[in-house]
Amino acid sequence: TGEVAKMLNVNTTTIFRAIANKRLEAATTPGGHYRIPREALERFLKLNNVSSGRLRGSKRRVLIVEDNPAEQRLYERTLLGIDNVEVRSVASGYQAGFLTKSFEPDVLVLDLFLSEGDGRDVARLIRSEESMRTTKIVVVTGSSDETALAEIAAIGVDAVLRKPVEAAALREKIEELLPV
Repeated sequence: TGEVAKMLNVNTTTIFRAIANKRLEAATTPGGHYRIPREALERFLKLNNVSSGRLRGSKRRVLIVEDNPAEQRLYERTLLGIDNVEVRSVASGYQAGFLTKSFEPDVLVLDLFLSEGDGRDVARLIRSEESMRTTKIVVVTGSSDETALAEIAAIGVDAVLRKPVEAAALREKIEELLPV
């Protein structure tokens, strides 16, 4: 309860009252302490219109999934210039699948065609996971394959940027999609 109160910048009494009034679900340990499951806290935040980003602290997170090392570095340098943003990068859909769960990005910059894996599969994974449905997805692609672009649009990506991506355009789009 103290940790939750600290994360939300409220007094512990506020958290105890929420538990007592059955607005926040918590289990009681044999020692009489409360344990609040993460899922219960996320529901509580949603019901009270509080950003779940507060659970992770103040850093906003961007995950770059790009197999071209030069483009990956360009995206990293561009995004590290944004205030209060943590950036991580991987080169394959396989690595992205693992990292999205633990890193919980606010925005995913996703190459459509990866040497190891397909960006469409990564986008489907993000959209299928309840805990990641609010993650914004920006697809970067040099492809003009209309079928692939229609498929990615149907999955529900938030933006598509054509390669070569201009640093200013990438930064502008990410700043637009990042939570405040």
